[in-house]
Amino acid sequence: MVALALTPLSVLGAAVVAKARISSIDTFLVHPQATGITLDDVLVEGNLRLSADAFALDIKPGYNECFLPDPLGLGPYSPYFKSRGPILARVAVPQEGGHTQDLGFDVIVHFHGGEAVRKQFVEVVSGAVFVAVDLGNGSGPYANGFGLPDRWPLVKAEITRALRERSGDERAHIRHLALSSWSAGYGAVNQILKVHGDAGIDAVVLLDSMHVGRNLAAPRQDGSLESLSADSLRPLFDFAGKASQGKKTFVLTHSNIVPEGGYASVRRSADLLLHDLHLERAQQERRVGVMDQLTTVDHGRFHVWGFGGRYEKAHCAHTTLLGPIVRDLLEPTWQTPPMNRDVPPTPAPILGR
Repeated sequence: MVALALTPLSVLGAAVVAKARISSIDTFLVHPQATGITLDDVLVEGNLRLSADAFALDIKPGYNECFLPDPLGLGPYSPYFKSRGPILARVAVPQEGGHTQDLGFDVIVHFHGGEAVRKQFVEVVSGAVFVAVDLGNGSGPYANGFGLPDRWPLVKAEITRALRERSGDERAHIRHLALSSWSAGYGAVNQILKVHGDAGIDAVVLLDSMHVGRNLAAPRQDGSLESLSADSLRPLFDFAGKASQGKKTFVLTHSNIVPEGGYASVRRSADLLLHDLHLERAQQERRVGVMDQLTTVDHGRFHVWGFGGRYEKAHCAHTTLLGPIVRDLLEPTWQTPPMNRDVPPTPAPILGR
């Protein structure tokens, strides 16, 4: 069994007032400045509810899983390096340390909700580089954005340029690489694996982020495994299979949300993946941050962790898991050199500038 020790999240000290509504949680997390919402104007959609199976009743007033507090900013990282080219990538490199003697860096490229993920990530990781790519709502923009064969190599080249510029050393290079996503971002991860294969990609982390398609040949479209199809996500399924054999690392977390529109939930998509690999869940009752983990599958370097929660806040809460997963699973495996955390902290970035 894998132990995941999470650092407790910071909480807001005062109650928040919902002054604005927008149609999508994703829009808010990807482009918060476009909504005009401030720390005191926290998003609450009309149907946003706190389910009893997702969070304990002792959470302090004012805590909002979809708009986390930002006590550290970029902390021990340098200001974001912004890439050139058709895909904007924001690269956060440690101010000091975080690399081997030959200037090898361990890099996490995260798709969707990057700023929400970044807030917890910079608090807990040892020395990994953080890269955020946000392309909009839905998995389509991510799949289309990386559909051309030159897009992913361009992004990797820009990451390398960021490492060299921030370190001041032309030897700087990517040593280990993980692809991560929250929500719709899995479209990019799947497409990168489809177009370029998994060479040079050591790990994939999906945070409540994978929706399989329908099996149109099935006699009934009833949500059964027979009515679902992994054909469109075969690259992700193949990568997961390699992780179950100890060749890669794969982590999928999921809530119990049942999405509207008839498409498969992440929970149901995970069921199909486990069926494909002939693996079964085990009960796992433990508190992880603000969530209750209910089930686990840990086989080789393959992990599927199921959490309670059936509403949007439970979905948002998964953005807090990337940092601890990197700290507790990836960095020990990679032996990531630590960065210096005693440097003056870099303030939170102002997006759009």
